[in-house]
Amino acid sequence: MKKQTVAKGLHLLFSAALIAVLAMSIAPAQTARAQVTTSVSDLTISVISIPKHGKACETFEVTYAVTNLGPDPAINVRLGINVPDQLEYPQEVRGEPSYLAVGETATITAVIEVLYVDRDRKGWVDATVYSAPYPNISIDPNLQNNWLSSPFKLIGSNNNCR
Repeated sequence: MKKQTVAKGLHLLFSAALIAVLAMSIAPAQTARAQVTTSVSDLTISVISIPKHGKACETFEVTYAVTNLGPDPAINVRLGINVPDQLEYPQEVRGEPSYLAVGETATITAVIEVLYVDRDRKGWVDATVYSAPYPNISIDPNLQNNWLSSPFKLIGSNNNCR
């Protein structure tokens, strides 16, 4: 008799636990969720100015025009620069806007230093523009107009400046 009572009690306990687990899985979860906004901003980049020559051991500026074609505003617009080994970037970047309205154009300037001049004396600056609205999501529908390469000639001695 005692064994049946213990077995019945364990059965009831197990059944209650199973029902509780099932009820919790069916009930809507009350979890905290971050509000994520997806924005679509088509950014374009063009060169306003770059010197024809970069001199060894000197700095120069490259200035870009960045335009937001929309349809949404661009938040935290950033300029990414890629240069060959004989150049150093970034010395300084000026004009990266925290907000760029649809149709608005911003001027961004990168200051680059020539560390040395190699034999072929060819230099280039690749620039990419993007929007980084943390913690939200930014989509650029046309990445083809976000990047450009600007060639120029390096002049001066082959000495390393550092």
